[in-house]
Amino acid sequence: MNSDHAHAGHALRDAMRLPAKAWTLPAAAAGLAVGAGSYWLDHHRFWFSFLTVFLFLMSISLGGLVFVVIHHLVRARWSVVVRRQAEHLMMNVRFLALLAIPLFAFGMEHLYHHWMHPGDDALLARKASYLNPTMFTARTTL
Repeated sequence: MNSDHAHAGHALRDAMRLPAKAWTLPAAAAGLAVGAGSYWLDHHRFWFSFLTVFLFLMSISLGGLVFVVIHHLVRARWSVVVRRQAEHLMMNVRFLALLAIPLFAFGMEHLYHHWMHPGDDALLARKASYLNPTMFTARTTL
């Protein structure tokens, strides 16, 4: 096999291969469709599921951050390869910060309605300065 024939085979294979991000838009559209359908079926359960997934992903990303910080603090040289994986996990924090916006803007009423509207509960009425949407957002973001 000569080099021209091998080069033509690689060019054909590269032309037939989908771009690396070709699956991103259909997957995002399918995820949005499933999310909209679940919101339409039961919006109360949707926000609890959203919060669960959000906190799960955030805990993995923050775990990667803690791993990287500890290894930088102790100046560990052995962990370069493993640390790269943790740095990639840590990169999700920016994306999750964007996902927190709908949670704070629209989900608070469904998730924490029992303490946002204390009604006749004297204990919740005394804690109203701490248990309100503004303080919750400030505690979460700081």
